[in-house]
Amino acid sequence: MNECLENPGVCQNGICINTDGSFRCECPFGYNLDYTGVKCVDTDECSIGNPCGNGTCTNVVGGFECSCQDGFEPGPMMTCEDVNECSQNSLLCAFRCVNTFGSYECMCPAGYVLRDDQRMCRDQDECSEGLDDCDSNGMTCKNMIGSFVCICPPGMQRRLDGQGCTDNRKGYCYTEVLQTMCQQSSTGRISVTKSECCCHIGRGWGSQCELCPLPGTVQFKKMCPLGTGLHHRRQG
Repeated sequence: MNECLENPGVCQNGICINTDGSFRCECPFGYNLDYTGVKCVDTDECSIGNPCGNGTCTNVVGGFECSCQDGFEPGPMMTCEDVNECSQNSLLCAFRCVNTFGSYECMCPAGYVLRDDQRMCRDQDECSEGLDDCDSNGMTCKNMIGSFVCICPPGMQRRLDGQGCTDNRKGYCYTEVLQTMCQQSSTGRISVTKSECCCHIGRGWGSQCELCPLPGTVQFKKMCPLGTGLHHRRQG
């Protein structure tokens, strides 16, 4: 007996397959048999796992639909996959585009930062943003396009290692300073460098009466790494 021919509607929403002594119902994609075994009902794919991945699943009759989040698009299996915005648009960033999960980031070369639009680059002013170390070496920061340089004060020369300045200025050395006024010269009116003065017995130096750092301070150790007693070099 062929039950499928005898009762054409025996399988609701499905296909009847005749078997020896019986029959079975098979359901199309997106349906499954209910408890009766003869009725195909819609399968709620959204309730089974996470078919959309990074998106929102909406069940429809016989299937499902995915609404992907920004930065994602449906892949071959309908699952929302990351969009590589960088490969889709080579002009997205001014310098370099880096794809991220669900988005992208624009990168700038060293010495530059992103503008407010997060796409174009502008020069980074390391000096005004305090990213330089010039002050620690007694130097002044000067911003350059894409970089910066440390400049020595007038009369000073940059050290070969770039870690400070050599003070080559010449001036009189004073052993007494009263209220920031230099009183008495100790060098017999012979001009010496500031380190030659301050590392010996000087208290003030030069036409502007620059005060010598006190022994034991960081400034003194930096100026006089060998300690006190460094005699000035006499000229003439």
